[in-house]
Order: sequence, then structure tokens, then C-alpha cells
Amino acid sequence: MQMAADTDNTPKIFHKWKPIEPIDSASQAYDFGEIDSLQREWLRIKQEVESSNTNAYKAFTDRLTRRWSIETGIIEGIYDLDSGVTETLIERGIATEYISRGSTNKEPAELVQVLKDHQESVASVNYWIEQRRPLSKTFILSLHSQILRSQDTHTAVNQFGQRFEATLNRGEFKNQPNNPTRSDGTVHEYCPPEQVESELDSLLSMYEGYDSEGCHPLILAAWLHHRFTQIHPFADGNGRVGRAILTWHLVKNRYFPIVISRDDRTEYIDALEQADAGNLKHLISLFVNLEKTVVVQALAPSDLVDEVIDSIVERAGLRQASESHQMSRVNEVAVKLQESAEFYLSEKAQNIQNKLVEVNLFVSPDVRAGHTSGHYFHQYNAHMHEISKKLQYSVNFNEYIYTIELDLETHNVGLAPRMLFVISLFHIGHTSHSTGVMAATAFAEMQGPIPYSSQRHPELITSSIGNAPFYNCTVAPFTFTWNDSAEEVSPRFINWTEACLSIALRYWMENSDASP
Repeated sequence: MQMAADTDNTPKIFHKWKPIEPIDSASQAYDFGEIDSLQREWLRIKQEVESSNTNAYKAFTDRLTRRWSIETGIIEGIYDLDSGVTETLIERGIATEYISRGSTNKEPAELVQVLKDHQESVASVNYWIEQRRPLSKTFILSLHSQILRSQDTHTAVNQFGQRFEATLNRGEFKNQPNNPTRSDGTVHEYCPPEQVESELDSLLSMYEGYDSEGCHPLILAAWLHHRFTQIHPFADGNGRVGRAILTWHLVKNRYFPIVISRDDRTEYIDALEQADAGNLKHLISLFVNLEKTVVVQALAPSDLVDEVIDSIVERAGLRQASESHQMSRVNEVAVKLQESAEFYLSEKAQNIQNKLVEVNLFVSPDVRAGHTSGHYFHQYNAHMHEISKKLQYSVNFNEYIYTIELDLETHNVGLAPRMLFVISLFHIGHTSHSTGVMAATAFAEMQGPIPYSSQRHPELITSSIGNAPFYNCTVAPFTFTWNDSAEEVSPRFINWTEACLSIALRYWMENSDASP
């Protein structure tokens, strides 16, 4: 008699663990021109900010620490917290009196204790930096003890695949595998317990080597964070400890800590999985964009920077001359970028027209450039305000705003809408003083008959001003400063423009009956 074959119940491996690897050559070629320029501008006034406006600077960094302390647990699913209450805690401080029972899935007192544990871990990070101590296993273990001080258990899985609550050994490396099963039943393998210490030794040794060789801090940030998550040395708390180590590295290198929020979670997980596959560039890009956001916020608020600018220039009697010089320089860069984008879009418009003719879709493209003295400023204020809020940038509507507009007017009425693709270059900040920093955003507005758009693709619409829906096409905010060279910035700006236009054209086709 032939026996039936045994069924193989071994789970499939989604990601197989392997020892940590060096930084790949593609990551080392990343273009940091934009963030480096912003960082130089911030460091130019940072020392004066700290000494001349101590209270405002401390308030800014305290708010950043509280945001980090809250969001680092939310993205792990440790707790939930209403976004409105989150903002209250960030502004006023972490206290039970601001937390209603309906705003979170934990008891307010319990949540506050966890948040304060997170907050105190940042204080430990700052102390370690002040003492000039290197990254070490002792420091990593102490961070784990601090961050998980109020957590006694963790969810574990036994040999039969059953979940149970196990005692959490704070400040100790794992002694059992912690390979999670994904929703599709596949398994993500992390470093085996017996390899943890040797892998951490490799991580620390390689980190010191890269650091001493002058590796760009944001490349090293992404590499360090990802390789730590690959090791996953603890039974629980690896993500939070990993982000605390990331904060240590960034602050040590004079960057702001970056906050990976609930809104960034999908992109963050995606980037880590891309890094698992050997591509670190997505994680680098995420960290660069998050760092840009914080630097711009530091440069923009009136209470943080204005007094500093006063003290710098008024001591030499040069306030007006200094601001005038910065404004003139950054506007010159903006005009040249506007000209570059206008030329690029004019060429692109002709290509688009020729390709659409092949599918019997006829458009009349037109490219126009304008600034605050024209009708573009008044027409698109609301759009810019809407998008800048989402990007956490403040638009200074008192200064020049430069726009470049690609108008695709279709002759196939009812088949495709008219699309207005608009790039705006604006001064950052809402004060009477110039920050010397400008940013660019992009959006598309659909006008005229839009076949089935409200039924087919309502989720794509950013908002609606009047009767015309518009879409945020900003792949990532683009920034430049008064100290930049237009010749150096222009190639990056055209690449950014191309990426934003691709998004706009995709939205346009998805709102057309001509789409596949």
C-alpha cells in the first residue's frame, strides 16, 4: 500500500535573515544638495538662536521631543491617541488632565507614564552625547530599560503557534527567536538569539568606521537604523529603541531628531522592506524629507528666529542691508529656477501633445510664468495654503510668489478634463523678516467636464476650491536658500518638476475616459 505524503506545514519565509552588510555604492551616491543647503543655513544661526532666544529655542525642542515621544509608540500599535489630544500634549505638556478616556485605548495615567518613559529616553540620549560616549551595547541595553520601564510583559508565540503573554526582561537581549508571521502567513526572520551579540559587535565596529571616514550622516542614519532592526536584539521594543538610537546619531551630528509619525508609517515600513531587499535609498529619502521639514519649521517661526536675526544684524547696524541682500539673492535663484521649469515644461508640452494625437486625444498646451503682481497669485493662494498646511510649511504671502503653469486644454469635450499643472515657489515663514529660504510645491487642477471622477477616483482629490477639484502633486517639498547657486540647484529642480508632472498626468488620465 502506498502511504500518503506528509503535508509540509513549514511556513514560507518572506525575508530570510542574513548578517548585516556594508553600505551599498548606490546609497553613497545619493544627492544631499538640498538638505545640506538647508542645514548650513540653520547652523549659521543656531548658536545665536540658543544664546539669544533660549526660551523659544527650548520650547521648540521640547515640543519636538514630546511629538517624538508620542508618535514612536503609536506607529508600533502600543497605544492609540486622538490627533487633537496629541497636539494639545505637544503644546502644553504630557499630563493626564489633557487626556480624555475616549481619546485613547489606555488608561490616561498609564499612557502618561509610558510617554514619560519615552521622553526620558531622549534625555538619556542627550546626556550620552554631552558625555561624548560612543554607541555601545551598554547604552543600547540602558535605552531598552528606560523606554520599556513601564512594560512588564510582551506577546510571544509558543512552539504550537499560540500567542501568550511572556515576562519581559528589560535591559536584556532576547533568548528566543522573535520572527513575526505576516498577514499572508509568511515569516520575517530576524537575527537568531545566539548571534545577537556578535552582530551588534559588527554593527558598532562598522558604524565607527563609517563615522570616522566622514560618511554622510543621513546615509549612516538610514544604514544604522535599518541594520539595527535587522538584528532585532530584544524580545520587544526594537522599533522604539532603534528610533532612540537614530535620534542619538542625528543629534550627535548636529541634526534635529526626526519624528516618524502615524502618517509616515506605511512609507516607513515600505522603506525598511526595500532596505531588506538591499535598497537603502528609500529610507534615506524618507529621513531626508523628515529632516527638511523640521529644519524649515525651525527657520520659519517668528518667536524662534526673529529675535536672533535682530541681534545678529542690529549689532552691526546691518538689518536692512542683510535682509535685502538675502531677499535679492534668493529671488534671483527663484527667477532662474522659474525660467528653467518654463523651458522644460514647454518642451514637455510639445511631446505630450504629439503622443496624445496618436490615441486621438487632442490638446492645446500652453505654458505661462507669473509672480505676485499677476493673476496667478490671487487665483492659487487657497491651493498653496491647503498644500503647505499638509506639508507643515508656512507660506509668506507678503513676499514674491513665482508660478509656472502648464495648461492642457482638451478638444475632446467629455473625454478628458482641462488640466492646469502649477508649480509655485514661495518664501517660507509668516513674519516680517526674511528667512532666506524658499520652497516649491506642485498641484494640478481639473476644470470642465470630468467623466465619472466623483465615482471613479474621489480618493485622489486633495480638496476643491470652487467647483474645480485639485490634487497635491508634490512628490516631496523642494527647498533652496539665498546662499545656493542656481546652476547647482537647477538640475535637482528639473528632476523634481518631472516627478511632480508625472503624478499630475497620472491623475489627469485617471479622470479621463481615455484612461485604460
